[in-house]
Amino acid sequence: MAFGRSDPDALVAAFASSDFSHDESAWAEAVEQDRAPGEFDVPEIDADGNYNSPVLTRVLDGYAAYLEDRSQRRAFTSTLDSVRTHIERLLNMMDVCLQEGLDDPNNPIHQAARAGFEDFLTGLDELQESLEKRDQKLAEGAFEMLRLGTNRIMDAFAFFQKLRNVVMTLNCPQCEAENRKGDTKCQACGVTLPQFETVEEGRVLAENAEGVLRQEPATPALTTPNYQKLELAFHRWRQNEMDDSALWNEIVQVETNMNGHLQVNRAEMEDTEGLTEQEQEVTLRLLGLIDLALEGSLKALDEMKLYWENKDLDHLDKGMAMMGPPTQQMIEAFLALQSITIEED
Repeated sequence: MAFGRSDPDALVAAFASSDFSHDESAWAEAVEQDRAPGEFDVPEIDADGNYNSPVLTRVLDGYAAYLEDRSQRRAFTSTLDSVRTHIERLLNMMDVCLQEGLDDPNNPIHQAARAGFEDFLTGLDELQESLEKRDQKLAEGAFEMLRLGTNRIMDAFAFFQKLRNVVMTLNCPQCEAENRKGDTKCQACGVTLPQFETVEEGRVLAENAEGVLRQEPATPALTTPNYQKLELAFHRWRQNEMDDSALWNEIVQVETNMNGHLQVNRAEMEDTEGLTEQEQEVTLRLLGLIDLALEGSLKALDEMKLYWENKDLDHLDKGMAMMGPPTQQMIEAFLALQSITIEED
């Protein structure tokens, strides 16, 4: 099959603007929308703090129709199959992009978009299983996962747009008009604009990009594979698809991953040969933020593990809440480092 554009604008626009109920040409048109960077608008958040999308609405409406008339089961199953096919194609596009070297698998934005699509697939699978078992509780968990996937995709894109604006724009010190960084004069009033060296952009990015647009400080707008692994494990554990022992193993695996990352990060802090004094300052500062974020994440895991001492569920909830801020900090520092590297290259 032919793949369309695979940049973040196109992938998120396809997910947000199409319900995937039409023919192949309509789907391709959704993916290949010709938008300049920054022209895609993230949908509004509803009263419950969730984003919506046509495809999520299609699934919700299909399930409601099924509940009213059980003879609609075959039609609803067909809907789930159709949506699943198109979400899988979006993931395939991301894989092709990686294979061709057009994207970085370590980029948190790529990871977050992938996590959102995978969460959506998990929700579709659980919803299909709920139909087979006639299990309303399982269906409720499935819709929770579908909303999580939708929110994650939209949050990731909103965060991406916000970081891009921080890096690429500068407000005029005289009239407050927005200009592109690098412009010598304000396009509104003509005053000479201050100029910044490349390395300073990474510093601005690290200090000013709050990122989370939805007011949920315990949940990062973007996620890491480790955060996603924990979130999915807890979801399956609550659905009784995973027992305490399996959940413990997932937490220990994440702990091992993070300890390994910590060792690599500290080794990089010791190896700044070839960098200028200013570059060393910025790089060490950002690596230091990653170090603190990893230590904070490990403390969150220690909090979770207290559950196995007294079976108090508050330890698990508190641990996941503790995990959010350092995850966000680690992502921002990583993107700042990546921004510096791209500019220098």
